[in-house]
Amino acid sequence: MNISEVSQQLASLFNKAGNLIFSANDEFSNQLTIGQIIKGKVLRSYGSERYLVAFQGNEKVVDSSIPLKEGETVQGRVISLGNKIELKRIPQPFNGQENASLLSANETFKGSKWEGMLFEAIKKYQLELSAQERSLLTHLLKKSEHPQNLLMNAIALIKQNISVSEPLLQMLNKLQNQSDSLSLLALNQVAPNLSLSDSAEDSSSTLKPFVDVLFKLSEEQQLIALSDNEEITSSSQNNDSNEDEGSGHNEQFKFNWQLLNSQVDGAIQHRVNTLPIWLGGQLIEVDIAIYEQQKKHVVESGIQHKKLVFSLELDELGKVDIEMIVENKNLRLHISSDSHSSTQHLLENAKYLNDDLMENAWSLDEIAYATHQMNEKNGIVTSVIEHYASQDSFSRLM
Repeated sequence: MNISEVSQQLASLFNKAGNLIFSANDEFSNQLTIGQIIKGKVLRSYGSERYLVAFQGNEKVVDSSIPLKEGETVQGRVISLGNKIELKRIPQPFNGQENASLLSANETFKGSKWEGMLFEAIKKYQLELSAQERSLLTHLLKKSEHPQNLLMNAIALIKQNISVSEPLLQMLNKLQNQSDSLSLLALNQVAPNLSLSDSAEDSSSTLKPFVDVLFKLSEEQQLIALSDNEEITSSSQNNDSNEDEGSGHNEQFKFNWQLLNSQVDGAIQHRVNTLPIWLGGQLIEVDIAIYEQQKKHVVESGIQHKKLVFSLELDELGKVDIEMIVENKNLRLHISSDSHSSTQHLLENAKYLNDDLMENAWSLDEIAYATHQMNEKNGIVTSVIEHYASQDSFSRLM
């Protein structure tokens, strides 16, 4: 299975995975509001992804791309009103009889270590897996060189209500092992030019237009990645071979962008981008993942939590990964590079970083330096996988 085939299969799943849709043709539907959570019980299956579900005593014919079982209880948040009502499905609490039997079996588990690993994941991450899915994952874990990584990738897909398949797991693994930029860019996006000048009197006023451009670039990436238009080519493409190459690049860009940016319910939303920047006459690509509380989940104390993970390749320092945790104007930084000499250089210049932060009214609460271990996974992709897997755990992110 190639990327084009997988992309077509995922087109109806990204951001729609597990959604429930029914006609708005009665008083019950007219009383629903955006954000409202309702529960229903599956009464009957009509086949072809169509079911009869009772919501608060009102029976509705529901379309669902995710198979439902007769007698199953489902709940969802209203995300769209109109001629059709659309619910974003919310996972049920971990109390299913099937999973409960797995837990009791696990207490005296005597199967293979692969089955044991999977049962532990079911218990820890509150997964709901069919017998067929358990069999597939056990088989894939057994033949994988890195079973724990494969299992985390599978959990990330399951949490998004995306069916687990070997090609998808391979693609996530490929992204995790990618040492260079993720290149989440369309060919026709123009890189802004950052000109650093020691004589600038007010660095904040100099950087604001640059930040605005980066924000606009990020929004353009989202629009292009989610568009149905496949005719995205740069002005430099003037022959058939270049057009074919550009089409393949943009197809890969859109697939990777959607794979890493599919949103899940929870207090934290995220965005992954690659930002191209001309710096000192050289084009660099900065991969960045941003995690942020939704406004409705900001705590009463007024503390706004954010987390940024970004990676860039520099001539003298090599690959540098930075994790930044922000609480209002307080920072915690974790910086790593791919050589001991680069780490030592960064450490020796920590004072200048701290001085610059203080000048801009930031408080540096913690800073740590480290050197990458050999064959370490891509930090951006790994952070996204962990975000999906632990979507119900606020503490795991912050």
